[in-house]
Amino acid sequence: MNSGCENNLHITIGAAVNGKLEITHELRMLKAALLYADRVKVCSLTSSMLVTILPLLNLSEDQALEAIEQWLPLLGKIEIDQITALIQQYKNLKRKKIRTKHELILLGNLKKVLSKFREDIGKVSENLLITAGVEGLLVALQSGLVEFDLLNVNSPDLINDFFEKIKASMLSGTTYPLLDDQTGNLVKAALDAGKFEISNAPLVRAKQVGLSAGLFEKLPLLDNATIDEVIDVRKELEKPLIRFRSAIISFSEEIESATWDKDFPFEVDQVFRSKVEPAMLDIHEAFRANNPIQRLIQSFADKPLLLPGTSALGYMISQASELPAIIGLAAGASVAALDGIRQWREKNTEIERNQLYFYYRVGLDLQK
Repeated sequence: MNSGCENNLHITIGAAVNGKLEITHELRMLKAALLYADRVKVCSLTSSMLVTILPLLNLSEDQALEAIEQWLPLLGKIEIDQITALIQQYKNLKRKKIRTKHELILLGNLKKVLSKFREDIGKVSENLLITAGVEGLLVALQSGLVEFDLLNVNSPDLINDFFEKIKASMLSGTTYPLLDDQTGNLVKAALDAGKFEISNAPLVRAKQVGLSAGLFEKLPLLDNATIDEVIDVRKELEKPLIRFRSAIISFSEEIESATWDKDFPFEVDQVFRSKVEPAMLDIHEAFRANNPIQRLIQSFADKPLLLPGTSALGYMISQASELPAIIGLAAGASVAALDGIRQWREKNTEIERNQLYFYYRVGLDLQK
Protein backbone atom coordinates (compact mmCIF):
# COMPACT_ATOMS: atom_id res chain seq x y z
CA MET A 1 0.00 0.00 0.00
CA ASN A 2 1.21 3.46 -0.78
CA SER A 3 1.95 5.23 2.48
CA GLY A 4 2.07 8.66 0.92
CA CYS A 5 -0.76 10.96 0.05
CA GLU A 6 -0.08 12.22 -3.47
CA ASN A 7 -3.77 12.50 -4.29
CA ASN A 8 -5.17 10.99 -1.11
CA LEU A 9 -5.44 12.26 2.41
CA HIS A 10 -3.27 9.96 4.49
CA ILE A 11 -3.32 9.74 8.30
CA THR A 12 -0.71 8.13 10.55
CA ILE A 13 -2.03 7.09 13.95
CA GLY A 14 0.47 7.17 16.81
CA ALA A 15 -0.73 5.31 19.91
CA ALA A 16 1.44 4.50 22.92
CA VAL A 17 0.89 1.84 25.58
CA ASN A 18 -2.12 2.61 27.78
CA GLY A 19 -1.34 0.12 30.53
CA LYS A 20 -3.64 -2.61 29.18
CA LEU A 21 -3.21 -5.23 26.49
CA GLU A 22 -6.36 -4.11 24.65
CA ILE A 23 -6.94 -1.83 21.70
CA THR A 24 -10.26 -0.12 22.36
CA HIS A 25 -8.32 3.11 22.33
CA GLU A 26 -6.64 2.37 18.98
CA LEU A 27 -9.91 1.24 17.39
CA ARG A 28 -11.62 4.49 18.40
CA MET A 29 -8.80 6.49 16.78
CA LEU A 30 -8.90 4.22 13.73
CA LYS A 31 -12.64 4.74 13.20
CA ALA A 32 -12.23 8.51 13.37
CA ALA A 33 -9.29 8.33 10.95
CA LEU A 34 -11.16 6.10 8.48
CA LEU A 35 -14.08 8.53 8.38
CA TYR A 36 -11.82 11.45 7.46
CA ALA A 37 -8.93 9.96 5.48
CA ASP A 38 -8.45 7.96 2.29
CA ARG A 39 -5.64 5.82 3.71
CA VAL A 40 -4.51 5.14 7.28
CA LYS A 41 -1.32 3.80 8.83
CA VAL A 42 -1.32 2.57 12.44
CA CYS A 43 1.84 2.81 14.51
CA SER A 44 0.88 1.42 17.89
CA LEU A 45 2.87 -0.25 20.64
CA THR A 46 -0.09 -2.33 21.82
CA SER A 47 -1.10 -3.37 18.29
CA SER A 48 2.46 -4.48 17.58
CA MET A 49 2.45 -6.59 20.74
CA LEU A 50 -0.85 -8.23 19.80
CA VAL A 51 0.25 -8.94 16.23
CA THR A 52 3.23 -10.91 17.59
CA ILE A 53 0.74 -13.17 19.39
CA LEU A 54 -1.13 -14.14 16.22
CA PRO A 55 1.36 -16.84 15.17
CA LEU A 56 0.79 -18.59 18.52
CA LEU A 57 -2.67 -19.66 17.34
CA ASN A 58 -1.21 -22.34 15.06
CA LEU A 59 2.23 -23.35 16.24
CA SER A 60 4.07 -26.17 14.55
CA GLU A 61 5.93 -28.60 16.76
CA ASP A 62 9.28 -26.88 16.17
CA GLN A 63 7.72 -23.46 16.79
CA ALA A 64 6.21 -24.69 20.06
CA LEU A 65 9.61 -25.92 21.22
CA GLU A 66 11.12 -22.57 20.29
CA ALA A 67 8.38 -20.73 22.20
CA ILE A 68 9.01 -22.85 25.30
CA GLU A 69 12.72 -22.11 25.17
CA GLN A 70 12.05 -18.37 24.79
CA TRP A 71 9.81 -18.33 27.86
CA LEU A 72 12.14 -20.39 30.05
CA PRO A 73 13.86 -17.31 31.53
CA LEU A 74 10.51 -16.41 33.16
CA LEU A 75 10.70 -19.59 35.29
CA GLY A 76 12.83 -20.49 38.28
CA LYS A 77 16.19 -22.24 37.89
CA ILE A 78 14.88 -25.69 38.85
CA GLU A 79 12.04 -25.51 36.32
CA ILE A 80 14.43 -24.27 33.62
CA ASP A 81 16.80 -27.18 34.19
CA GLN A 82 14.01 -29.78 34.15
CA ILE A 83 12.27 -28.45 31.04
CA THR A 84 15.54 -27.93 29.19
CA ALA A 85 16.49 -31.55 29.92
CA LEU A 86 13.11 -32.81 28.66
CA ILE A 87 13.32 -30.78 25.45
CA GLN A 88 16.84 -31.97 24.77
CA GLN A 89 15.82 -35.56 25.43
CA TYR A 90 12.89 -35.22 23.03
CA LYS A 91 15.09 -33.76 20.29
CA ASN A 92 17.68 -36.53 20.74
CA LEU A 93 15.02 -39.24 20.52
CA LYS A 94 13.53 -37.72 17.37
CA ARG A 95 16.94 -37.75 15.69
CA LYS A 96 17.58 -41.42 16.43
CA LYS A 97 16.81 -43.75 13.56
CA ILE A 98 16.56 -46.88 15.73
CA ARG A 99 14.85 -46.62 19.13
CA THR A 100 14.29 -49.09 21.93
CA LYS A 101 10.78 -49.93 23.16
CA HIS A 102 11.36 -47.79 26.24
CA GLU A 103 12.52 -44.87 24.08
CA LEU A 104 9.47 -45.16 21.82
CA ILE A 105 7.16 -45.02 24.84
CA LEU A 106 9.06 -42.05 26.24
CA LEU A 107 8.96 -40.27 22.89
CA GLY A 108 5.21 -40.82 22.66
CA ASN A 109 4.65 -39.43 26.15
CA LEU A 110 6.79 -36.38 25.47
CA LYS A 111 4.92 -35.80 22.23
CA LYS A 112 1.57 -35.84 24.08
CA VAL A 113 2.85 -33.32 26.60
CA LEU A 114 4.08 -31.07 23.81
CA SER A 115 0.79 -31.38 21.89
CA LYS A 116 -1.18 -30.40 25.01
CA PHE A 117 1.13 -27.45 25.52
CA ARG A 118 0.58 -26.28 21.93
CA GLU A 119 -3.18 -26.58 22.37
CA ASP A 120 -3.10 -24.58 25.61
CA ILE A 121 -1.00 -21.85 24.01
CA GLY A 122 -3.50 -21.58 21.15
CA LYS A 123 -6.51 -21.29 23.47
CA VAL A 124 -4.87 -18.72 25.73
CA SER A 125 -3.70 -16.68 22.74
CA GLU A 126 -7.12 -16.78 21.07
CA ASN A 127 -8.90 -15.64 24.25
CA LEU A 128 -6.34 -12.90 24.77
CA LEU A 129 -6.70 -11.59 21.21
CA ILE A 130 -10.52 -11.66 21.29
CA THR A 131 -10.60 -9.84 24.63
CA ALA A 132 -8.12 -7.28 23.33
CA GLY A 133 -10.30 -6.58 20.26
CA VAL A 134 -7.80 -7.64 17.61
CA GLU A 135 -10.63 -8.73 15.29
CA GLY A 136 -11.27 -5.07 14.50
CA LEU A 137 -7.64 -4.62 13.48
CA LEU A 138 -7.77 -7.63 11.18
CA VAL A 139 -10.94 -6.34 9.49
CA ALA A 140 -9.23 -2.98 8.99
CA LEU A 141 -6.18 -4.64 7.49
CA GLN A 142 -8.29 -6.75 5.12
CA SER A 143 -10.12 -3.64 3.89
CA GLY A 144 -7.04 -2.48 2.00
CA LEU A 145 -7.44 1.00 3.50
CA VAL A 146 -5.22 0.40 6.53
CA GLU A 147 -1.63 -0.70 7.06
CA PHE A 148 0.37 -1.31 10.21
CA ASP A 149 3.83 0.03 10.91
CA LEU A 150 4.86 -2.77 13.25
CA LEU A 151 7.48 -2.32 15.94
CA ASN A 152 9.96 -4.89 17.19
CA VAL A 153 8.48 -5.45 20.63
CA ASN A 154 11.63 -7.32 21.70
CA SER A 155 13.81 -4.28 21.07
CA PRO A 156 15.55 -2.97 24.22
CA ASP A 157 14.88 0.55 22.93
CA LEU A 158 11.23 0.06 22.01
CA ILE A 159 9.92 3.47 23.16
CA ASN A 160 12.64 5.32 21.28
CA ASP A 161 11.99 3.23 18.15
CA PHE A 162 8.31 4.18 18.42
CA PHE A 163 9.12 7.86 18.84
CA GLU A 164 11.48 7.85 15.84
CA LYS A 165 8.73 6.43 13.63
CA ILE A 166 6.30 9.12 14.79
CA LYS A 167 8.86 11.85 14.30
CA ALA A 168 9.65 10.60 10.80
CA SER A 169 5.96 10.63 9.86
CA MET A 170 5.57 14.20 11.13
CA LEU A 171 8.58 15.41 9.15
CA SER A 172 7.71 13.50 5.98
CA GLY A 173 5.19 16.02 4.68
CA THR A 174 3.11 13.17 3.21
CA THR A 175 0.82 12.25 6.10
CA TYR A 176 -1.38 13.83 8.76
CA PRO A 177 -0.41 12.78 12.31
CA LEU A 178 -3.20 11.70 14.66
CA LEU A 179 -1.58 11.21 18.08
CA ASP A 180 -3.02 10.02 21.36
CA ASP A 181 -2.25 11.91 24.58
CA GLN A 182 0.79 9.86 25.56
CA THR A 183 2.35 10.11 22.11
CA GLY A 184 1.59 13.83 22.03
CA ASN A 185 3.37 14.19 25.38
CA LEU A 186 6.44 12.44 23.92
CA VAL A 187 6.44 14.84 20.98
CA LYS A 188 5.96 17.89 23.19
CA ALA A 189 8.78 16.84 25.52
CA ALA A 190 11.12 16.31 22.57
CA LEU A 191 10.20 19.69 21.06
CA ASP A 192 10.66 21.48 24.40
CA ALA A 193 14.05 19.80 24.85
CA GLY A 194 15.12 20.88 21.36
CA LYS A 195 15.61 17.30 20.18
CA PHE A 196 13.92 18.14 16.87
CA GLU A 197 12.09 20.98 15.16
CA ILE A 198 9.05 20.98 12.94
CA SER A 199 7.73 23.56 10.52
CA ASN A 200 4.24 25.01 10.60
CA ALA A 201 2.81 22.50 8.09
CA PRO A 202 2.94 19.44 10.41
CA LEU A 203 1.35 21.51 13.17
CA VAL A 204 -1.48 22.51 10.83
CA ARG A 205 -2.03 18.95 9.59
CA ALA A 206 -2.07 17.60 13.15
CA LYS A 207 -4.53 20.29 14.18
CA GLN A 208 -6.93 19.45 11.33
CA VAL A 209 -7.07 15.69 11.97
CA GLY A 210 -7.07 16.27 15.72
CA LEU A 211 -10.13 18.47 15.33
CA SER A 212 -11.93 16.02 13.03
CA ALA A 213 -11.18 13.10 15.37
CA GLY A 214 -12.34 15.13 18.35
CA LEU A 215 -15.64 15.88 16.62
CA PHE A 216 -16.19 12.27 15.54
CA GLU A 217 -15.56 11.06 19.08
CA LYS A 218 -18.52 13.17 20.19
CA LEU A 219 -20.83 10.99 18.11
CA PRO A 220 -22.57 8.80 20.72
CA LEU A 221 -22.60 5.58 18.70
CA LEU A 222 -19.07 5.64 17.27
CA ASP A 223 -17.76 3.25 19.94
CA ASN A 224 -20.48 0.71 19.13
CA ALA A 225 -19.89 0.82 15.38
CA THR A 226 -17.76 -1.89 13.78
CA ILE A 227 -14.88 -1.13 11.44
CA ASP A 228 -16.96 -2.56 8.56
CA GLU A 229 -19.85 -0.20 9.34
CA VAL A 230 -17.55 2.82 9.50
CA ILE A 231 -15.98 1.93 6.15
CA ASP A 232 -19.42 1.50 4.53
CA VAL A 233 -20.59 4.89 5.83
CA ARG A 234 -17.40 6.54 4.60
CA LYS A 235 -17.76 5.07 1.09
CA GLU A 236 -21.36 6.21 0.80
CA LEU A 237 -20.51 9.82 1.71
CA GLU A 238 -17.48 10.40 -0.51
CA LYS A 239 -18.69 13.70 -2.02
CA PRO A 240 -20.03 15.35 1.17
CA LEU A 241 -16.67 14.57 2.80
CA ILE A 242 -14.96 17.05 0.45
CA ARG A 243 -17.06 19.89 1.85
CA PHE A 244 -16.57 18.65 5.41
CA ARG A 245 -12.80 18.75 5.01
CA SER A 246 -13.10 22.34 3.84
CA ALA A 247 -15.03 23.18 7.00
CA ILE A 248 -12.42 21.44 9.18
CA ILE A 249 -9.63 23.47 7.56
CA SER A 250 -11.56 26.66 8.24
CA PHE A 251 -12.47 25.76 11.83
CA SER A 252 -8.95 24.59 12.68
CA GLU A 253 -7.59 28.02 11.79
CA GLU A 254 -9.42 29.35 14.84
CA ILE A 255 -7.65 26.89 17.15
CA GLU A 256 -4.45 28.30 18.65
CA SER A 257 -3.24 25.24 20.59
CA ALA A 258 -1.20 22.38 19.18
CA THR A 259 -2.85 18.98 19.49
CA TRP A 260 -0.52 18.03 22.35
CA ASP A 261 -1.30 21.17 24.37
CA LYS A 262 -3.63 20.85 27.36
CA ASP A 263 -6.03 23.47 25.93
CA PHE A 264 -6.61 21.65 22.64
CA PRO A 265 -9.60 19.53 23.85
CA PHE A 266 -11.24 22.69 25.20
CA GLU A 267 -10.83 24.47 21.86
CA VAL A 268 -12.26 21.48 20.00
CA ASP A 269 -15.26 21.60 22.33
CA GLN A 270 -15.66 25.31 21.60
CA VAL A 271 -15.73 24.62 17.86
CA PHE A 272 -18.32 21.91 18.40
CA ARG A 273 -20.62 24.13 20.46
CA SER A 274 -20.25 27.30 18.40
CA LYS A 275 -20.08 25.86 14.86
CA VAL A 276 -21.03 22.22 14.63
CA GLU A 277 -23.91 21.78 17.06
CA PRO A 278 -25.92 24.76 15.70
CA ALA A 279 -25.32 23.52 12.14
CA MET A 280 -26.62 20.06 13.09
CA LEU A 281 -29.80 21.68 14.41
CA ASP A 282 -30.20 23.78 11.27
CA ILE A 283 -29.80 20.74 8.99
CA HIS A 284 -32.23 18.69 11.04
CA GLU A 285 -34.88 21.41 11.03
CA ALA A 286 -34.39 22.08 7.32
CA PHE A 287 -35.04 18.41 6.50
CA ARG A 288 -38.12 18.37 8.70
CA ALA A 289 -39.48 21.49 7.02
CA ASN A 290 -38.84 20.02 3.58
CA ASN A 291 -41.54 17.38 3.90
CA PRO A 292 -42.35 15.84 0.46
CA ILE A 293 -46.11 15.63 1.22
CA GLN A 294 -46.20 19.27 2.23
CA ARG A 295 -44.36 20.17 -0.97
CA LEU A 296 -47.02 18.38 -3.04
CA ILE A 297 -49.86 20.11 -1.19
CA GLN A 298 -48.16 23.47 -1.64
CA SER A 299 -47.74 22.81 -5.36
CA PHE A 300 -51.47 22.11 -5.76
CA ALA A 301 -52.29 25.23 -3.75
CA ASP A 302 -49.97 27.38 -5.86
CA LYS A 303 -51.36 25.94 -9.12
CA PRO A 304 -55.13 25.31 -8.70
CA LEU A 305 -56.52 22.95 -11.27
CA LEU A 306 -60.12 24.33 -11.23
CA LEU A 307 -61.77 27.69 -11.66
CA PRO A 308 -62.56 29.54 -8.43
CA GLY A 309 -65.92 28.62 -6.94
CA THR A 310 -66.15 25.31 -8.82
CA SER A 311 -66.02 22.09 -6.83
CA ALA A 312 -63.92 19.24 -8.16
CA LEU A 313 -66.91 16.88 -8.10
CA GLY A 314 -69.18 19.36 -9.91
CA TYR A 315 -66.53 20.00 -12.49
CA MET A 316 -66.02 16.28 -13.14
CA ILE A 317 -69.81 15.72 -13.55
CA SER A 318 -70.27 18.66 -15.86
CA GLN A 319 -67.36 17.54 -18.00
CA ALA A 320 -68.17 13.81 -18.00
CA SER A 321 -68.71 13.89 -21.72
CA GLU A 322 -65.63 15.93 -22.35
CA LEU A 323 -62.82 13.36 -22.28
CA PRO A 324 -60.11 15.84 -23.37
CA ALA A 325 -60.98 18.08 -20.42
CA ILE A 326 -60.64 15.21 -17.97
CA ILE A 327 -57.33 14.26 -19.52
CA GLY A 328 -56.27 17.87 -19.16
CA LEU A 329 -57.20 17.77 -15.48
CA ALA A 330 -55.09 14.62 -14.95
CA ALA A 331 -52.22 16.19 -16.84
CA GLY A 332 -52.46 19.30 -14.69
CA ALA A 333 -52.36 17.18 -11.53
CA SER A 334 -49.30 15.35 -12.82
CA VAL A 335 -47.53 18.62 -13.59
CA ALA A 336 -48.28 19.93 -10.10
CA ALA A 337 -47.08 16.71 -8.49
CA LEU A 338 -43.88 16.71 -10.52
CA ASP A 339 -43.32 20.32 -9.62
CA GLY A 340 -43.71 19.49 -5.93
CA ILE A 341 -41.23 16.62 -6.19
CA ARG A 342 -38.80 18.86 -8.06
CA GLN A 343 -38.98 21.52 -5.35
CA TRP A 344 -38.47 18.89 -2.65
CA ARG A 345 -35.40 17.49 -4.40
CA GLU A 346 -33.92 20.91 -5.03
CA LYS A 347 -34.30 21.84 -1.36
CA ASN A 348 -32.76 18.52 -0.31
CA THR A 349 -29.80 19.18 -2.58
CA GLU A 350 -29.41 22.63 -1.11
CA ILE A 351 -29.40 21.21 2.44
CA GLU A 352 -26.87 18.53 1.49
CA ARG A 353 -24.46 21.21 0.27
CA ASN A 354 -23.97 22.31 3.86
CA GLN A 355 -20.32 21.73 4.74
CA LEU A 356 -21.33 19.79 7.85
CA TYR A 357 -23.87 17.55 6.15
CA PHE A 358 -21.25 14.76 6.13
CA TYR A 359 -20.98 14.91 9.91
CA TYR A 360 -24.77 14.98 10.23
CA ARG A 361 -25.18 11.93 8.00
CA VAL A 362 -22.45 9.97 9.76
CA GLY A 363 -24.31 10.45 13.02
CA LEU A 364 -27.56 9.26 11.43
CA ASP A 365 -26.07 6.31 9.59
CA LEU A 366 -24.32 4.97 12.70
CA GLN A 367 -27.76 4.73 14.35
CA LYS A 368 -29.08 2.29 11.73
